[in-house]
Amino acid sequence: MGLYGSQCVPMGPYGVAMGPYGALWGAMGRYGVPMGSLWVSMGSYGVSMGSLWVSMGLWGLYGSLWVSMGSLWGAMGRYGALGVVAVPHRVKHFRGQSVHGDVELRVEQAQFSQLSVVASRGSVAVSIERGGAVRRLRPDFVLLREEPGGGPGGSTWRFLIGLHLGGVPASTPLQAAIRAAHPPAVLAQAVQLQKELGSEGFPMAPMRFCHRPRALLTAPTFPMLVTLSPAPGGVDTVRVSSPEVLEVVAAAMAGGRAGALVREEPPREGTFRLRVQRIGSESRAMRAPLADPEQMEAVPLSPRHRDWLSACSRLLGGAEICGLEAEVGADGSERITRVLGSWLPLWGPEDHGRVVEVVMAQMRAQLGPPHGPPRIRPQMPVVAGTPPQQRPPPQGAPPSAPSQPRPPGGVASQSPRPPQPRGPAQPRPQAPPTSPQPR
Repeated sequence: MGLYGSQCVPMGPYGVAMGPYGALWGAMGRYGVPMGSLWVSMGSYGVSMGSLWVSMGLWGLYGSLWVSMGSLWGAMGRYGALGVVAVPHRVKHFRGQSVHGDVELRVEQAQFSQLSVVASRGSVAVSIERGGAVRRLRPDFVLLREEPGGGPGGSTWRFLIGLHLGGVPASTPLQAAIRAAHPPAVLAQAVQLQKELGSEGFPMAPMRFCHRPRALLTAPTFPMLVTLSPAPGGVDTVRVSSPEVLEVVAAAMAGGRAGALVREEPPREGTFRLRVQRIGSESRAMRAPLADPEQMEAVPLSPRHRDWLSACSRLLGGAEICGLEAEVGADGSERITRVLGSWLPLWGPEDHGRVVEVVMAQMRAQLGPPHGPPRIRPQMPVVAGTPPQQRPPPQGAPPSAPSQPRPPGGVASQSPRPPQPRGPAQPRPQAPPTSPQPR
């Protein structure tokens, strides 16, 4: 029964299971005090109980209703909470979905900047601050639709660590999502993968990492793209085209105590941006001119691109929603520039529907059914005409007499009479001798 159901014991003449809360209800006399203010909000179960508990006069009726609905609220609290971390765009793709049974999925959506977490081993509580109000959620699963980058002082990284400590499963494994919050960490993993697959199997664009602003100001090449990590103020990638802009970026890097990934910007004319993605079992490839990213068109997915996706999924800990971005030069050369998890941009309602299918399948696999089928104790078959087997006597106990077989006809056999005491032995009478008969 969720929060209060595990504490219920019988309460005598009232027939209501209230456990240690009986003293609280007993002090209320004949239960005539209005209790609506206590049960106005049942946010943790997703049910408003104000109208149900306004009057406690008919306690027997409401008590039986509370007990009978305990399993429903327990299932909702444990098997119906999905946290969606996404940009401020209200999505309702999960409407009508349920993990197990008929309990509708409860969905809460917020940005990283609105979230805070308190976690311990195997337990987590998430607070959502929006418009001066605070909502609380104990998520059973988290869908990451916002890229885990930016945030003041690495707040996104710390939030993901809290979810990982609480043992919450996510669309992208949280260990990989924590690395994705720091692009240099993802670059280090990608470099190791390139050493394994080779430069042709996993081509990457040249990048360099700068730990201090002094390294950023050394031998710059304009124009260039600078990615700060952790990104101050949520701004991660900046196009630097002049020394003045470079000075501003270096000052922000020093103020935020951030590192920087630097790579040259390719020419806009004749260069395409390629994106390959996988959502469950469906894979596709799209590209758009670098000068006009809105003109996205589908292109055939080559076996090489499928190998990229397999490597990307392995890099992200086996993620089922992942993708890559690459630059295609005028000569047809392809260079990978970015690794994407479940926060990859979606293209059309088909992609949204596939994400819903993958997330629901992962939730059912991670959570399992709330109640398993009853276990049936196997029975040994009895063959007609054979006596049933007896268990051996315990060690040290005297051996028991063998059981008497049941007589036919179903009549139970009577127990044997105890032996009667005998007197002195009497001589047997001898028969008189007989004369031989003539032949």
